[in-house]
Amino acid sequence: MLKSLKRLMLGGIASMSKAQLRQQKQLTRILLGPKRRKSRKSPASATTTRPARPSKKPATASSAATSLPGKWSTSWFHTTSLDQPLSYQRLGYKLYLPRQHKDAPLLVMLHGCGQNANDFALGTRMNLLAGQKGFAVLYPQQALHRHSQRCWPWYDKSVQEGGGEVPLIMGAIQKVLAQHGLDPARVYVAGISAGAGMAHILALHYPHQIAAVGLHSGPVYGAGNGKLTALMVMQSGSVHGTSSAMAPAQLRLGTALRMPAILIQGHADKVVRPINQHQLVQQFMTLNQLQSSDARPTVLKRSGRGRKAQSYQIDDYVVRRKLLLRVCRVSELGHAWSGGDGTIKFHADHGPDASKLMWDFFARHRRAQPTAPAPRTRKKKPAG
Repeated sequence: MLKSLKRLMLGGIASMSKAQLRQQKQLTRILLGPKRRKSRKSPASATTTRPARPSKKPATASSAATSLPGKWSTSWFHTTSLDQPLSYQRLGYKLYLPRQHKDAPLLVMLHGCGQNANDFALGTRMNLLAGQKGFAVLYPQQALHRHSQRCWPWYDKSVQEGGGEVPLIMGAIQKVLAQHGLDPARVYVAGISAGAGMAHILALHYPHQIAAVGLHSGPVYGAGNGKLTALMVMQSGSVHGTSSAMAPAQLRLGTALRMPAILIQGHADKVVRPINQHQLVQQFMTLNQLQSSDARPTVLKRSGRGRKAQSYQIDDYVVRRKLLLRVCRVSELGHAWSGGDGTIKFHADHGPDASKLMWDFFARHRRAQPTAPAPRTRKKKPAG
């Protein structure tokens, strides 16, 4: 009996490792783009890679909004609405609005490689939570002409410096805020994998507009500079330290502003390894001027029951009763959104509910809007 149980456990571990390896190879192919090979007809011709494996459950715009109160729509942001001389570009996005959305918060969700907005909405079940809590959700979608597998280029130097898709995403945020009367003081941005990398960049370049950021299985900021170095970062983190990359962002935040962050990572992630979360913790401690003494005692928890139960730990960093950094480590989670819909690619139905964890963190924060200075009035001189 014991031998049979041991063989069963070892077989399960082996199959899980093989699944992780397949996922790692798949994301490597996705990031590097189509693999070129010679054609029989012409040596100069090239073929494209096999398409990504379809999800077990079809993701459609209509199914994303099924049985949900509110509105699910598709739209675009055009750069012609920006007050700067940019070449014409546009960014597509999906938007979920709850029934009562006047002055509601806005959560921006950035998908990972091999995903689209529908996949992310379905897999995270964020629209369901938004309908319950009363916040809007914006899902920018990377264009296929920019990347064949819809990867956000977090590893590109120009994007890290605030170019590329960064102003497009911010433009879509500003459009949605104005168009639907949402609360500009409660704008949050979150993402997974490449989407997490992009969310981090967006928050660092627009700290006065973004109230908090959530990174799930995200790469460390500022280490990659190209697709090949991106793969190295995903596997080994930054080899040049982490603090120097935050210097420009620190100047943008100044001495008073902080960027609250929640970081979620699976210990079994073989695609973006846990070293990245460790280095992200150091970056956000630097950015928010946190000390080790600001850390609260680690909280150990367990989610689910039976074979799908997983342990996880939460480390909080608090300054003057304000939670500035929350770090969540899930013991057996691979490269997938924790506690989501496991039938959707890159989502796991086990583990703590990452959507709820993120929203509970975001709901604590708001970004104070700058007020216009009161007009000066001249004092009247006394008569005589």
